[in-house]
Amino acid sequence: MKRLLAAAVVVLAAALFLYAFVGAPERPTESADAAESIEDGRMDDMADALAERFPGAAEDVTGIARRIMAGETPGSAELAALPAGALDQSFSQPFPDRAPDYRHTLLREAVVSRNIGAARELVAAGADARLNEDEMAYLAVRMETRDGQSVWWPDFALGTEFLRLWLEAGGDPNATNRIHGGSGNLLVSTEPTNLEGILTLLEAGTDPWARPVAAGDTSDEPFRYPSFFLRKTDSALTTSELTFQIARAGLYRGGTAEDRQELLAEYDNTARNNLNASGPDGLAHVWGMQMALREILPALELEPTDAIAQLLAIEIPDDVGGFWLAPGEIRSPPGDAHALRSDNQRGAERWDDR
Repeated sequence: MKRLLAAAVVVLAAALFLYAFVGAPERPTESADAAESIEDGRMDDMADALAERFPGAAEDVTGIARRIMAGETPGSAELAALPAGALDQSFSQPFPDRAPDYRHTLLREAVVSRNIGAARELVAAGADARLNEDEMAYLAVRMETRDGQSVWWPDFALGTEFLRLWLEAGGDPNATNRIHGGSGNLLVSTEPTNLEGILTLLEAGTDPWARPVAAGDTSDEPFRYPSFFLRKTDSALTTSELTFQIARAGLYRGGTAEDRQELLAEYDNTARNNLNASGPDGLAHVWGMQMALREILPALELEPTDAIAQLLAIEIPDDVGGFWLAPGEIRSPPGDAHALRSDNQRGAERWDDR
């Protein structure tokens, strides 16, 4: 018995020595467990999305769709090997009640999955970029880069890549869409802080003077929404910065004499409402309008009304007013300087206004 007890003690001592020297058996950390759980959830979500968007699709199609969802880019040879018609084949209906003719295809999957590489390959292979009444463009002009930070002029670079791809594929910059168009055309539907997208459309020939007809209105005298330019005559500082940038780019042009006079009348009304502005915030709005109108009026060969002339003559202190974007900038730079906060309402860029 004593010998057995002594042997057990020796074995236990050896085990303790080995544990201390080698260390405890390796176990997955909590972060690794969490990462595995997230990945499992992501794969489950992807499987659910595949089942919903591509029901009954052949394995080669679902394989490509799965890769697109995962952010991968299918190769041209892989796409060429698909059966005839598979590129534009409809696998489900994204809006079965409102637009039963809309189709969910591999290209639409690339757009909603924000996979520009896959979209480029699909368009190059012959996929229809103007699918669903030019839906790609309508999704693109509201596609903000997801960086977790709210700023005054967000990053729409990815959406603009999709927009340019659509334009290169024959997209009509004056396209309308009954599902995504809302109260107007593509330009009107663009996110108002998407300066890059707005400039891209204007440079491509979109009509900022167009008065879109309300969706579904087929009467002899249909209701028409205000044009893009008419919608941008308020005194908000971001509106003035946007219109200032458009004018500086030489894109306040065109329109009939009637269009231009209507625009002038809207600005006259806004000017009258701001003639008695006071305090830093009120005068900052006046400063913004002054900056924009000094560019817009000459571009359209318009003379200021009495109210606009009075507004332009208001003296603004040197420490009041300022846009966010510096010359050459198209979006807010990284950092907190342009953070969208209640205590951060004015920029510091004066554009050599004095």
